Amino acid sequence: MDKKERLDKVKRVYSEIDLEGIIDCEDLFLLDLKVDLVLSNFVLNIIEEIEEKRAYLDNSYFKLRERGYLLVEVRRRRDITPKSCKKAFDKGELNNLVLARGFDLVDNYYSKYSLVGVIY
Repeated sequence: MDKKERLDKVKRVYSEIDLEGIIDCEDLFLLDLKVDLVLSNFVLNIIEEIEEKRAYLDNSYFKLRERGYLLVEVRRRRDITPKSCKKAFDKGELNNLVLARGFDLVDNYYSKYSLVGVIY
């Protein structure tokens, strides 16, 4: 499903809820938002290039209010994950990537398949 189809589906599903609006991710760079929380659910797993990951995190950082939170969930690197896999992270990899963008770590949480970083 491409991005337009996904946005149309979201609009249909949430049509009865009074949303302020749905913002296309490409337009986020243009807006001067100051939010309390950015939820990043497996986004870093689907962005392939490291510079794009950094740009995404920088954008998240500048869209947060002072003392706002970034919650990042990614696929967890496990013993069976190939070393060449760029779509999985261990705690050190995630922390190195995110904290280098100006964030401070609150904590990391694990499940069998995912790793969550709570960062501000």
